[in-house]
Amino acid sequence: MKMLKIENKSRKEAGSEGGQPGKSSGGKGIADTFEDKEIKHLFFNYLTTMLVIEGGVFFFCFINHLVTPDSVFPWKPYLFATFITPIAITFIFGLILLTFNRFFFRDSIDSGFDPRVLGTWERRGNGYLLFFSYFTVCLSLVE
Repeated sequence: MKMLKIENKSRKEAGSEGGQPGKSSGGKGIADTFEDKEIKHLFFNYLTTMLVIEGGVFFFCFINHLVTPDSVFPWKPYLFATFITPIAITFIFGLILLTFNRFFFRDSIDSGFDPRVLGTWERRGNGYLLFFSYFTVCLSLVE
């Protein structure tokens, strides 16, 4: 329902500014469909979900430790899982949001594209990717 209100509002603004009535110029993305209070609530739910998942990882590792006789707590798998799980969930959540932004707000997102900035971020991204690959190799070598 809010999506329709925002689309109608942006169409009215585009019509009054002399723009094309079919194109949305007011929407910046999916985040504009939420109010500030709803975004805070969504962020709190996200953190609560991460906490529950981290608790589940600890519970699983602890039960695994209790089931096997004379074993040490599995610190390496536990630390790896607690490190990688929030990163993976955040990545998937961000990918879903970016996909919805591109699908629903294609016109307002593509209008601010600057190819010179892309080159700068690509160089930085390659450095981060190289650091992350070194980090994962070091994690796999530690035993």
